[in-house]
Amino acid sequence: MLERTREFIQLANAMSFSKAAKELNMSQPSLRRHIAELESELGFMLFERNPLTLTTAGCHYLEGISTLINDVDSLTARCQSIAAGSRESLVICSIPFDLGPYSRIVYESIARMRTACAAFAPTFFYSGVFTIPEAIYSGKADIGVVFSMPHEIPEGFTCDPLMDYRGMIWAHKDNPGLKVSPIRAQNFAGSVLVDSTNRMYTTWRDGELEVLEKAGVSPNSCLRGIENSADFFIMMRRNEIKVTMDLGTTICPYNPDVVGVLPEDDEFVIRTYLLYGNRPVKPQVASFVDLAKQVAAETL
Repeated sequence: MLERTREFIQLANAMSFSKAAKELNMSQPSLRRHIAELESELGFMLFERNPLTLTTAGCHYLEGISTLINDVDSLTARCQSIAAGSRESLVICSIPFDLGPYSRIVYESIARMRTACAAFAPTFFYSGVFTIPEAIYSGKADIGVVFSMPHEIPEGFTCDPLMDYRGMIWAHKDNPGLKVSPIRAQNFAGSVLVDSTNRMYTTWRDGELEVLEKAGVSPNSCLRGIENSADFFIMMRRNEIKVTMDLGTTICPYNPDVVGVLPEDDEFVIRTYLLYGNRPVKPQVASFVDLAKQVAAETL
């Protein structure tokens, strides 16, 4: 069923039997048969045919099963490293947000470690069930990027500052806070901060609250079942906001009705940290921490 499910995800992304079959390196008849077998096993239709579209049940299944498949892949990679006793493995836990400047530090550090050691095998742990600190403390990941210093750090773990970024507020173009000059965080005191039921995003929420509260704003919040960081902006309503690091643009790439502003408040700063175990520090973790700090220093 696992392989059939992977084929389903591929087909759902391609929305074409011919394209998906080519990407999966299999024949169209085989793919059609596998999808029919999966539907029979599940007891409901995943697709409408002619034209090929996801059913309502198929849409819900795709949303949930994609996360589960990611969890299985992360767990498999982790167990393979444990079984092999690899000293070159590293499991990283961070919010999947490619527009975040911190992500460039992560990717550049990985690239440099690969250059230095061909056997280096990084993987990412992603699960909506755990917060990033929980993933680190439980041993599911070796190192995590967090946006707020955890209130309590268990013995045997370290949380090192990585880099500070100027904070940016994103709001719908009709948000009243954008109509007041100068632009300050207090303008958005009546806005709602959107949070996700996915617990991986908890650190983003904590970082947002920290910087807003320092600016004298204690916003109300609402929860949504958001799995993709882009959806925070795609689904943003008139009275809602999100706070990010300065992305170097005021134009939202996901929604033309959402704009970014840099508040004039002093110290409107989002801080990032590296959280990891230190008893002892795994060699690959130590190397990654050193490189990440080096890359961060180069970007100042």
